[in-house]
Amino acid sequence: MMNKVYFENKPLHGKSVVFAIVDQANVKMKHFNLYEKMLDITKFYTNKFQSIVDCEILYFDNIDQALNSCDETDIMIIQSISNHIFSNVFVEYIDDYIKENPEFFLIGFTLDWQDDRWLELHNQMIVMNMNKWKELGRPSYGGWEKKEESLPNYTRSIENFHDHYTPYWIKGEPGNTLCRHGRQGWNILKTALEAGIKIDNFTQEMRDCRLYLYPEADSETFWNCIQAKQPIDDMNPNQKKWIKSFTQPSKQIWVYNSERYSFPHKVENLKTYIGPCAGFKFLDVLKYSDNVEFVFYDFNIKSIEWLQFLRETWDGREFLRFIKRQEEWKKIYKFINKDINDNQRILLEEFGGEEQLYNLWQKFLKCKVTFTVANLYEKESLEILSNYVSGKTLFYYSNIFATDYMIRHHMLTEIITSHNKVIDIFLSKKNVILYGTNPLSEWKIHQG
Repeated sequence: MMNKVYFENKPLHGKSVVFAIVDQANVKMKHFNLYEKMLDITKFYTNKFQSIVDCEILYFDNIDQALNSCDETDIMIIQSISNHIFSNVFVEYIDDYIKENPEFFLIGFTLDWQDDRWLELHNQMIVMNMNKWKELGRPSYGGWEKKEESLPNYTRSIENFHDHYTPYWIKGEPGNTLCRHGRQGWNILKTALEAGIKIDNFTQEMRDCRLYLYPEADSETFWNCIQAKQPIDDMNPNQKKWIKSFTQPSKQIWVYNSERYSFPHKVENLKTYIGPCAGFKFLDVLKYSDNVEFVFYDFNIKSIEWLQFLRETWDGREFLRFIKRQEEWKKIYKFINKDINDNQRILLEEFGGEEQLYNLWQKFLKCKVTFTVANLYEKESLEILSNYVSGKTLFYYSNIFATDYMIRHHMLTEIITSHNKVIDIFLSKKNVILYGTNPLSEWKIHQG
């Protein structure tokens, strides 16, 4: 699933947006350890959106509490703990939908079971137009209470996303019928359908951007499988899919960067640069400093071998043409954005064109370079890398403490401890600048 770097024209621009994280299924009471892990997952992925959308991230016990706490909000994206949006183009899809449907009420996972307990609006994720919600009288969500009452008639799409109960849309129609409700979200659906509103289900594109882990389903078994890092045959399919992703990431090389190629401020008179083997961001320091000593580290030996190969064989011109000819390497290229051509366009734009990139590469070829295998989660690696500090040093650790792999395997508190250890060790040296993301994907500068 694609991710994308947004420099300008951010999605949902001009709207007040809240990501509301809730524990609607009350997992905290059912299994506290699982609750903490699932909250970490949702918090970790949601925090990445703060660099893409002007938004707040708030935490609530349930959906009603969230809805009634954000009067000045235009759009609320409600997620139950364990829901994680792993592709940031999700907000672009939402933005496009809102532009095409400015009077929408909500997008959700609406379920038409076609039995004696009416419709359901699942709690896992809902995108709510808060202005429309207020216009409709601030309806409550509606829990699992069973009751027979007069409920609005509706029509629905013939098509389903899967099975028979996942319509593309439902729409209120004139008249009511005596029905028995008994599933979550019934009241907010009742209010919308009484007003004749059409409610769209999340599109397939939107669905493909996220995953919900159903922590309320057989919580103890799920927790035990997380600890064992091994699924069992008859567990929830989403849980099984997620646990299968715990395997070591494949040997891939980042031929382009997934963030801006420039550092947040000019680093002048730099003596030493220490950073990972990925993309070309390191060239930015050569705009302001000459004769920099480069120390490249990575736990992935293939990444080190790639940068060594690039330094030995590429002349600095027509990079796209060069990498397309590398049959031995092509199968492990890694990048985000639309495609490789889009990445090349961003690279040249960020460095001011082909000639400027060439000139910086020529400066780089004249610099002293050291390569070393290192893992920033290991104290021994940190101590080895810190010994390379010499003169004014920039230590760049990118998003190493905010990766999918780490949040699957560790609690957020453990990752925060590892991150803080890096800061402490390097700031104990003189004249060091550290730059990278903390475990919640916030870019930070530390300077000793």
